[in-house]
Amino acid sequence: MEQRQQRKEQQIQQRYQEEQEESEEQSEQLEQQQDDLLQSRSQLERPKYDMVLQVTMKQPNEAELITKLKKIYAELIEAEKKCTTEDKAALPEPSPAIPRPRPNFLNDPEWVSMSRLHSKLLHLHQDFLFTTQHPNASDAIRKLVSDYHMPLRIWQYCVQPFFHMLRAGLPATREHLFTFVNEVYNTIVQINQRVPAHSDTWMFYLACTAELRMTVERVHDEIELWRGIARRWYAKCTDLTPADGELYHRLDALAIPVPLQQMFLSSKSLCVANPFLFTREIAMPLFFQRIQALRASLPPLEVQFIKSHSFLFADTDLSEADVERYKKAKERFIETLDARIAGSKTRFSAQGYQIAMSNCAALVEYGSKDSAIMKGVATKTAESAGLVDTKRLIMAEDLANETLLMVIRRIQETSVFAFLHVTLAFLYWTTKHPAAFDHVKRQFPWKPVIKALETLLNPDTDLATIRSNNFPVPESNAQPLPEDYALRGVIWAEGLFPADWFLKGEMNQDERLEENWFMAKQRTMRILWLACRIAVSKAMEDFEHSEAMSRFKYIDAPYLGGRA
Repeated sequence: MEQRQQRKEQQIQQRYQEEQEESEEQSEQLEQQQDDLLQSRSQLERPKYDMVLQVTMKQPNEAELITKLKKIYAELIEAEKKCTTEDKAALPEPSPAIPRPRPNFLNDPEWVSMSRLHSKLLHLHQDFLFTTQHPNASDAIRKLVSDYHMPLRIWQYCVQPFFHMLRAGLPATREHLFTFVNEVYNTIVQINQRVPAHSDTWMFYLACTAELRMTVERVHDEIELWRGIARRWYAKCTDLTPADGELYHRLDALAIPVPLQQMFLSSKSLCVANPFLFTREIAMPLFFQRIQALRASLPPLEVQFIKSHSFLFADTDLSEADVERYKKAKERFIETLDARIAGSKTRFSAQGYQIAMSNCAALVEYGSKDSAIMKGVATKTAESAGLVDTKRLIMAEDLANETLLMVIRRIQETSVFAFLHVTLAFLYWTTKHPAAFDHVKRQFPWKPVIKALETLLNPDTDLATIRSNNFPVPESNAQPLPEDYALRGVIWAEGLFPADWFLKGEMNQDERLEENWFMAKQRTMRILWLACRIAVSKAMEDFEHSEAMSRFKYIDAPYLGGRA
């Protein structure tokens, strides 16, 4: 019995092993089949050259783009109307009694609702602008941006009113203001990239937005960050429209507290083809008052220089007492100038051309058409008959010439070259208008200036370059000098630079102001070239100092130590 039981157990065990082996064999076969199937499918689906196939999308045609634009524009019109209505209801019109009215509501849910409404309008403008720039859009569709005045409307109906409202509602609206400012800034950055035909407008809006953010910030680092961003965008705008005076006024407001730079920018905003008259009427008088209020904390040179200009800028008749106060301020400025040149080294280069630009602006009475020099420019005759030197012109010449005399005493310091460069550029401009030059030449210190210029001549001077009528473009490191950007756009630098000069060596705003080792040589050539241009001008004919200037007209070999 036991043997039979053992045999039965062995048979059961053997059958179990056989079934187990058969099951394992079937599993292996199934796995192999699955692997084969996956491999074959992979081979079938693998793209040629192992490249991922791009998803094909249907591109809209012109008719579809027009349909889409009509839909967006209809929504945009409704949103504009609603924003305008809500803005007027929320913020009353200013009045003499209430020049800065506060919004009629201040609770948070209403601010949220207004923010959403203006945000919606902002993005409808973005959608409209992006659709007009579609690759399949025709020229007629792209032209809709200008035809419908979209750059103006996005600011006029969407951004600017709500900015004013949010500022009026401070401090309760601070978070809403920051959120909307960031949204506007980021959206316009994208628009500027996609709609480059209106870059000057977009960059101006970006600068205004950054400036607003700066004015409402309370953290110093954030204030300086947004100040730098605003200055960068305004400076980029000047690249596109260098004769727009408002840009220099806004840069002036961002230059606080650098008095010489502010004085230069304020003056320049009035001495361009499109002057910003707000500077003359309000900004400059306030600037002079602010500097006087801060005079205890500012260096004496800046205080006395700006005080001197405040008398030249005044729109009232100057009394004898005013003239005496002007003379004292001028004398104190001149007394501190030599020490500033000696102590500042290369830093005086920027200060020098800023002082020169301000003095040149004073000579044309800050762009006033009633100034004797500007009348001389407008006069077609060679004589300045009937054009008398005004008291302010005589005082401005006095300041400019005494500053020049003090500067050329340091002619061996290369840091004064930028000042001399700007001054000669102004003098060269007047030679093109003999009636204007007639006012300048009588008081100009010709002999000391000529003597100083002679020291710049040496046997290595490139005579062909300075004798040429063509602008002296250096063979290497051909890029604008820092003062070239200061001169660009002002009335006395018209036609001075080649058309493509500011396209050479494109640099960011900070790099433009950096002093480099090669600039001293370039400034020397520029100064001598301008001296030659003045010497050969018709305005110098029959002038008592023409013989002295003739050495720049006929630079001969004996004078240069035998150089042919």
